[in-house]
Amino acid sequence: MPAEPSSRRILVVDDDDQIRDLLATALGADGHIVDGARDGGEALTLLAQHPYDLVLSDLHMPHVNGPSLYETLQTRHRFPVRFATKLPRVIFMTGNAAEHADFLRGTTDPILEKPFALRIVRKMVRVLLSATP
Repeated sequence: MPAEPSSRRILVVDDDDQIRDLLATALGADGHIVDGARDGGEALTLLAQHPYDLVLSDLHMPHVNGPSLYETLQTRHRFPVRFATKLPRVIFMTGNAAEHADFLRGTTDPILEKPFALRIVRKMVRVLLSATP
């Protein structure tokens, strides 16, 4: 089924299959096109192939974690290497914000503490996407 014209493309990055699938199902039911990645490395591959409006990223993942993914997103948009998209909005997800306190203090992007309610995620996504042209 083709996406509605108002739908947006969202990338969910989390090494927990259940969380990734739950978010993909909920956001897909809201009419968005949702892709999933198990870590930041997979996310970077998808970002090079598709234009995303929003990235929901866990912070603690194997291989390429959330802070490394974010740093790469910021760096690649300052230099000639480009993704298939403009710099997407980001929502960070974590079960332990204290572990990433230094990183989180350096960003203004929203944070979802795990466990989170789907209604909160959906509302946050709606708000961020309505502010994104």
